[in-house]
Formats: sequence, structure tokens, C-alpha cells
Amino acid sequence: MSNASKSTIIILLLVGFLGFSPALNAKPGSLVNESFNHLYTTGVGLVKSPANWDKTDWILLGASAVLTTTSVYYFDEPVQRFFSTHNNVFLHKSLSPFQYSDFYIPLSIIAGYATTGVITKNNYTLETAYMLAESCIFNALLTRTVKVIAGRERPDHWQGSNAHNWDIHSGQRSFYSGHTSMAFAIASVIAWRYRQTKWVPWISYGVATMAGLQRISYNRHWLSDVFVGAVSATAVGLFIARNDIKNPLQVYPVVSPQVTGLSMVIPIR
Repeated sequence: MSNASKSTIIILLLVGFLGFSPALNAKPGSLVNESFNHLYTTGVGLVKSPANWDKTDWILLGASAVLTTTSVYYFDEPVQRFFSTHNNVFLHKSLSPFQYSDFYIPLSIIAGYATTGVITKNNYTLETAYMLAESCIFNALLTRTVKVIAGRERPDHWQGSNAHNWDIHSGQRSFYSGHTSMAFAIASVIAWRYRQTKWVPWISYGVATMAGLQRISYNRHWLSDVFVGAVSATAVGLFIARNDIKNPLQVYPVVSPQVTGLSMVIPIR
């Protein structure tokens, strides 16, 4: 299955999860509409968010742009050559568990949170599942758009001329790393939601970083591809996690002799 097909499938499945899982026993069109309205509102807010950035946000964006450009022109090739030279069997096997799939792993994590929330009747866990799904949807859409426009040559197709061959018609999709961005889209939401437990952010971002390192080691992405994937997905994930504090989507499990399912509440302000 191609990466494009996987991205399409994951978006459809996640949208389906957002739209129909909270409406198992609801009146047709009620909770489904509210769920999609919330998804739409989040997307609009994400697009408009730069208008509300402060000085620190713009400084971070500028620093990221400088680091990306510097990496493309000065570090991508040396790093790629280093891993090509030192990519031994031990390193290869050590990083293989961190090969985040942009299809199976995110869905499994989201399903795990949703299932746990229903079984334990924990609204916070259910809300986290929804935030993870939204983070993955918007990250997948953004990543796929940039990949098609950039058309950057992958390092495993590299002929040694330079590390910045960009052609929208080339069919190449190196910039930026979809696996890395999906890993950080998951990690950033979990890290923020459970930040009170000090080790959770370290583990979340640590695993996501190893996923990015795996993409470089396996010669599928340049250093700058992984860096931008991590930064962009973290920005998306944190926006969604923080935004839901202001505009919470509350999903409650309903279990009784007559009905079993989920009930969703969106406050009207």
C-alpha cells in the first residue's frame, strides 16, 4: 500500500471515529453533527492561530526556519553520509521498534485510549482519544500537502549531487517526514495532557525522537525532514490539546441496563 493510500485511509478512519463513535445510542444527526462541528471549529482555529501569535511564537518560527535552512545546506548531506557509513546491524535492529507506522500505530493508540476511557468510565481519557484523533487528522492533511508541493528527493534516491533537489513534478515526497510528524502529533498531545506526571513528556517525546532517528538511519529522510516534521506536528498537537481546555469536548460513557454507549457534551457559551 502506498503512503498516499495510507494517509487517505487514516484520515477517513479517524474522521469516522470522531463522527460516529460518540453517537452509538444518540438520535441520528445530533452528536454526529456536534462532533464534526467541533472538528471544523478546531481546523478553522488552527488555520487562524498565527493571527494570535505573540512575539515568542514568531521568534520560534523564525528560529525553526533558520535551523531548517541551515540543515538543508550544511548538515543534511554530512548526517546522511555518517549514517550510511555507520549504519551497522546493531543500530539497524535497535531502531526498528521505533518505526512508527503512519497507519497502524496511531489508530491503535487512539483506539486504546478510547477503549480504556469507556471501560474505566474516564472522561479525561476519552477526551484525550478525541484530541489524538484530531491531531492526527490535521497533521496528516498538512504533511501530505507540503510533501506534494515540495517534491523533495529522498536520500535513498540521492545521486550525490546535492541534498536539496526540489521538484513538484518529481513524485518524490521526502519533505517532510510523515512518520516523524505522526509520532510527534501523538506525543505532543499525550505529553501535554499528562504533564503532571513528570516522566510522561520525557517518554512521549523520547519515543517520537527515536522514530525520527529511525527515518534518518533507514535512509528515508534527511535531517531537516525529520526536524520540520517534529516541529510542525508538535505545534498542531499542542494547539489542539491547549485549545480544548478553553473549548472542551466532553465525552461521557453511558452504561445502564437499557443502553450502552457514549454521550457527548459541548458547552454553549
